[in-house]
Formats: sequence, structure tokens, C-alpha cells
Amino acid sequence: MLKLRYVYLRYILISVATLSTYTGLRRIFDFQLGLLSLKDEALDLFFPLFIAYLVSYLGLRRPLKIYKTSNRSNNRHENNAMLAWLAISCPLIVSQFYVKAAAFELVPIQDVSELRDFPQEKNFEIKNISVDWNTYHYSYSTNTTGKHNETLNLYFYSVFKVDDSYGNVWYAKHFRKSMNNRSSQEKKNRIYNEFINSKARSLRNAGFPSEIEYFSKVRNSDELDGYKSALSKAGYSIDSKKVYILEAETEIFESRIPFNPILIVVAYGVGSVIFLAATLALEIDREKLKIYLCGDKFEDNFNLIGIYLNPFGQYKEAAILLNLNILIFFAMVCLGVDPLYPSVNQLSEWGGSSRDTFEGREYWRLFSYMFVHGGFMHLANNLVGLGLSASLLSQIMNPVRLICSYLACGVIAGLVSVKFNENVITVGASGAIFGLVGIIILFNLMSIFPKYISKTIWIMLGIYGGLSLLMGFLLPGVDNAAHVGGLLAGSIIGFGLVMYNGDDLKKNADREFD
Repeated sequence: MLKLRYVYLRYILISVATLSTYTGLRRIFDFQLGLLSLKDEALDLFFPLFIAYLVSYLGLRRPLKIYKTSNRSNNRHENNAMLAWLAISCPLIVSQFYVKAAAFELVPIQDVSELRDFPQEKNFEIKNISVDWNTYHYSYSTNTTGKHNETLNLYFYSVFKVDDSYGNVWYAKHFRKSMNNRSSQEKKNRIYNEFINSKARSLRNAGFPSEIEYFSKVRNSDELDGYKSALSKAGYSIDSKKVYILEAETEIFESRIPFNPILIVVAYGVGSVIFLAATLALEIDREKLKIYLCGDKFEDNFNLIGIYLNPFGQYKEAAILLNLNILIFFAMVCLGVDPLYPSVNQLSEWGGSSRDTFEGREYWRLFSYMFVHGGFMHLANNLVGLGLSASLLSQIMNPVRLICSYLACGVIAGLVSVKFNENVITVGASGAIFGLVGIIILFNLMSIFPKYISKTIWIMLGIYGGLSLLMGFLLPGVDNAAHVGGLLAGSIIGFGLVMYNGDDLKKNADREFD
């Protein structure tokens, strides 16, 4: 009964509240009022995962601490918190696809001029629509997907002018092609050019599909960005509230809902049963239960994360850099960037660096690129490396020198990337992180750190740096030039710091690691 009372009942309350609140708020503020400017991809997937993570760890991490641990596993509460996260996020994500499809009815209108009378609607049965097939524009972009960026995706977006007195209604079509990203650069260029050229030629003979059931207005999404890019290149206004972009739908309207809503209940029920089984399988520790009931704090990994992210705490320099990267990524997602696989155009718009932008004298990108990340996993990997390296150095280096060294290594890494990469958008903190790794290597070689932790540092550097460089040479999409450039820059800066201030650095290290 104690397990059900203190753990499982709390899970039920949290999960039901999360499902109903998020879905209800989105239905009101997104579908009915149109007040959210976020992309569907973020609202369907990223935010449900993020919110489910927050509520499961913040709401359940203390109750889950009352379980006994064993010699083999001291983190059972973490495993159950992860299980709760999955049990909440799965039905939450499933419900978004259902609600998004069911929220909009089919609106019959005479012609496209009536679109302005239904600004929040999505699906239209248009009796009279005429398209100027000779007035078209197109754009194209790429991104990489897969666990190791092994798939290169090519996208082609085209828009055709709809005869309309207001001049802001467009009919749109898009195409996608995927290929092996591990192919030679020559082969990838050939397939890319063939795809773009063939689709561009096909526009000359464009027309409606043979059977159109209705038209759907494109919502804020990656597809909308592609269409807006085509219009922007042609000099048209790209205000999504004033421009109507329509796609033709060939399936009957009733088939738009991808599944029966009972699937949401099934997904929630399965996750809840699994979490119940995990809850009942563990034994309660009476001493920990007393701590929980008294409201005392448990030591856990969540508190450790808070230490690393506290800009006024022990690792303030590391916290400042970590928080900057997190906040910028969060802002990117809130303003429509794909949280998992952002496009090249999106990364460039947010400050990604390349040879073309450098030759165009956009030198500010040598700073901005190191705070822009190509998806959540890219950010997570860099946060680990940045947290380890910056927290170690923050204990012995002057705060200003540490942050300046980080930025200098990042700039030099960006310059090296520009020199050796011709058609690559460079983003991410890894070049600057490798710079901090280079500083740590020089400090360790020149005996700044006490001998008893020197071996531990070598192991840490060998695992992180070695694996990062190895993956960079084995997997596509990794900027090895920036990594090596940052490492060399950090080594030089580290040597200079030791020559200039070695005695003080060693005293600080002896004091901090005593």
C-alpha cells in the first residue's frame, strides 16, 4: 500500500494532469486562437518529450528515492524515473497527432478570396481555383538524419501563383529524396544535382493531381519554411499570416485522422501497467521513507546537475557557458527550428559559419557558430564535454581567462574549418571544447595538476577526446578540422598560460584538489 500511496498515485496524478493540460492548452492557443508561432514538429515531439521529462523527474524523483538499492544497482530510482518519462511521453506524443488532425473541419468556400474569412482553419473545399502554371518559384535544402548522420535527405520545394486579386495565395508541392551520406562526395554531388535539375524541369509541365479531395493550408513547419524560402528568393513577402500556401490532398477527408483515439488510452494504459509492475517489484527502505516524509533532501544526480548550471555556484564559468548553449538552443526551437534535424538553411540563419559567409566578411559568425547546435543530440553531447572540461579548469583558472580562452579556441577552430571545408556549415561548441581539452593536456603534461589525479585526467581525456576524434573520422557530418584546430589552439594557449602564470595555477590546483 505504501508503494501505491507514495509513488504510483503520484504518478497517476502527474501523468493525467500533464496529458490533459498540455493537450488542452495546445488545442486552445494553437489550433483555435493561432497564438503559438512554434513549428508542428516541436509541438508534436520535442515539447512533449521535454515536458514529460520535467514532470517525471521533478514530480517523482523524491518519492522514487524511498526504494532500497542493491550492491549491483544504486540507481533504481533513476531507472524508474526514466520509465515514468517514457510512460508519460508516449501517450502525450500520440495524442498530439490525433488532436492536430481532428481539430480542423472541412470548410467549403467558393474561391480563394474567402480564405481570409477563416484565418484559423486548415482544410478547404474550394469550388473555383485557377493556377498560373507558368509563374513558379522553387528552393531546395538538405539535412542529415540517423543515429550517426548516415542518411542525407534532399528537399525540393515549389510554389505556383494562384489567380487571386490579393496576390498572396500559392499552390505548393514538395519532393524528398534520401541517399547514403557515406557515399563519396563526388557521388553525392552528382545525385544532388540530378535531383534538383529533374524537379526543376518537371515544373514546366506541372498541374493538379488527377483526383483532388480538398486543399490544406500549410501550417508552421519545415515545409512552410521551404516554401517561404522559394518566395523570399523571388522577392515576395513571407509573412505567414498574410500568405496562404495550399497543398492538394488526394485522400478522402475522413481518412485524415491517422488512428482511432482509443490508441491514446491503450498507450497510456500499457505505460501505466509497466510502471505499476516496476513500482511493486521494488522494496521500500524505511529509513529513506522517514527522510521523505520529513521533507529532507536526498542527494541525487538532479542536485548535481543544478550545481553545474548555477552561475553563482562552484563552477560559475562552466555554468555560464552551459546555460548560454542551452538558452540559445531553446530559443531556436521556440522560433521554429527543428529540434532533432535542423536544415542547413536554419543553421545558417542562426549563425552557422562557412567559407562562403567568411568570404562575405560575416566574421561575427566565427563567434556565433559555437553556440548554435545541429539538433538535441548534438547539444547533449557537447554539454557533457563542456561540463567536464570547463568545470575542471574553473577551479584553477581566472574566470575571465577561462571564458576568453574558450572563445579564442572556438574562433581558431572556426577559421581552420573555413580553411579546410568548402561546402560545410560549421556549428557547435566542440571546437572550443577541444580547445579546453588542449589546455588540460598541457596543464597535465607540465605538472599543474597534482600527480594523484593526473592519471584520472588522462583516462577522462582519452575516453572523451579519443572517441570524439575516432567518431569524427568514421562518421559523416563531423567537422574534424574544427576539432583538431581547437585542440592545437588550446595546447598553445595552455602553454602560454603556464609560462605566464604557472606558479599560481599550480597553487590553485594543489589547493582545490587537496
